[in-house]
Amino acid sequence: MMNNVKIKLIKKINMYKNRINKGFTLAELLIVIAIIAVLVGIMFPVFSGSIEKAAEAKDISTARSIYAELRVEALLNDTSQDYDDTNWTRSFALSQSQDDWQTSNVVIGEYSPTDKDNWIGTPKKGGTCKIVVEKDTYNTIFYWEGSGSSSGGSGSSGTPSTPSSSSLYSTASLNSTTYLLNDSNNCIAGNIYSDGTTIYVCNTDNTSDYASLSGHWEFVELTESALNSGNILTNDNSVPRSQWDNTQIFIGITRGTIYFDGTDYYIFNQPGPSDSGLPVSEPTLWQKINLN
Repeated sequence: MMNNVKIKLIKKINMYKNRINKGFTLAELLIVIAIIAVLVGIMFPVFSGSIEKAAEAKDISTARSIYAELRVEALLNDTSQDYDDTNWTRSFALSQSQDDWQTSNVVIGEYSPTDKDNWIGTPKKGGTCKIVVEKDTYNTIFYWEGSGSSSGGSGSSGTPSTPSSSSLYSTASLNSTTYLLNDSNNCIAGNIYSDGTTIYVCNTDNTSDYASLSGHWEFVELTESALNSGNILTNDNSVPRSQWDNTQIFIGITRGTIYFDGTDYYIFNQPGPSDSGLPVSEPTLWQKINLN
């Protein structure tokens, strides 16, 4: 009798050990993996959305801080930092990775996206925010600029691709004509001239005799920094002139700024910072560069 009991116990113990050593079947593993995949699919959009809202919160916080600082400077008439002879202005790069707002009820000071006169454009991936506080009125304008997301390919929209700054500058240098200082030179508008150390774009047809090209209105210095693809303006950087005038303009640009229309390069020939329309609407403010 005792032997039978021992045999039954040994059989049960062996069966239990076999069950433990057997592990999961392939079907059971596939089911577990499928469940995990479903959970990840559900949680990923929520997680990525939270990351985007956190980036937007950072951008909004930065905009609020700059807005407050510029308003204080304007109220105190402090022209030592962000004043450009016309307004108080400052820009910063956006950290968000999607176009437009994912956050609802965005408010900075007393301004929001519904204020069409003071809230120009929408935030773009890789874009910037420029805040301008106008002199005397203290009216504040937020410019949300940038090329935004692009799907790529020949049919994609956004900023036209440009060569690297070093490539453009090398091309300009190679195409420059040596300007003979203290000698009569026939200068052609749009052509590039070199005085041996610096290159310039001639702003008008003229015959000139200068000891130096620097400081003369007829010659606009062409710098490698201005030819940096990140500094070259395109139509995406322009904004409407006002609520009632849809003419596109650039805000606060300086002499020597480069604009690319997708085919040709232009250099801004006016003192700055100042606002300007595109070359097609204000051709006297821009000079087409003869790079070929």
